[in-house]
Amino acid sequence: MTKHLLLFFTVVFFSVSLVLAQDAGPSYEKKAFSVSAGVDFTNQYFFRGIFQENEGFIAQPYIQLNFLLHETDDIAISIFGGTWNSFHSGPTGEEDGPEDPRAWYEANGYAGVTFAFLEKTLELDTIYTFYTSPNNSFDTRHEMAFRLIYKDHFSDVFSLSPSVTLAAEFDGKGADGGQEHGVYLELALEPTIVLGDTSAFSVSLSAPMTLGLSLDNYYENADGADEAFGYFDVGLAAGIPLYFIPANYGDWELSFSVNFLLLGEHLDAINNDTEFEVIGTSGISVIF
Repeated sequence: MTKHLLLFFTVVFFSVSLVLAQDAGPSYEKKAFSVSAGVDFTNQYFFRGIFQENEGFIAQPYIQLNFLLHETDDIAISIFGGTWNSFHSGPTGEEDGPEDPRAWYEANGYAGVTFAFLEKTLELDTIYTFYTSPNNSFDTRHEMAFRLIYKDHFSDVFSLSPSVTLAAEFDGKGADGGQEHGVYLELALEPTIVLGDTSAFSVSLSAPMTLGLSLDNYYENADGADEAFGYFDVGLAAGIPLYFIPANYGDWELSFSVNFLLLGEHLDAINNDTEFEVIGTSGISVIF
């Protein structure tokens, strides 16, 4: 019954978002080829509410390649691939910690296809990801995910960007460390407003909200029992484009955020019985 209610809530959530955004304009135009890259620095690292590290220096660089295969006024098809990494100086990466290269805690590779339709306001991503640990902190695992995003723009300065993600593990141990392959459901909303003159100075302010749920064995406890509620994350974020950098060097942006993480009972148990966490992150990114 609980899982049926979760599926019902997902449909209602996305349907309401579409109704609210029915007058939205078209999404931003895509380039035939682009590269996005950056690095984030954070005081704590949680993956979908699952604790990874909260001590020492944490740096998380990434890079993604994007190729536009086909585009008309109504649809677009593109492929993408990239890597995301996490380097730690704390217990999961220090000298007496795991194997060499000790600081390189996580290295993920991913690839996928994006279908944009309904005048390119609705996007469906199909993503394959493999999660690896160069210093052998955890076993390699594989996942297939589907993400539906509504690229709404009520105006040039305001958007909601509702999304639904369904991810299924199919090889390796689960993200929670359990033996069972889990199915994860995520509902997200990111109200964003842009302030300032976009030709000289602007700042985007957002309040991202994410609800992480287990549809099947994603948040198991030590006894193998599953819990539907994983976590709820609400944040405050700011993005500041660096317009003083010449355009031929790419579009650069600074970002700052603070997130408030509420954990479910099973995640609370593996996080030293702490159900509430505050995470601060800053970063810099570029798109060519």
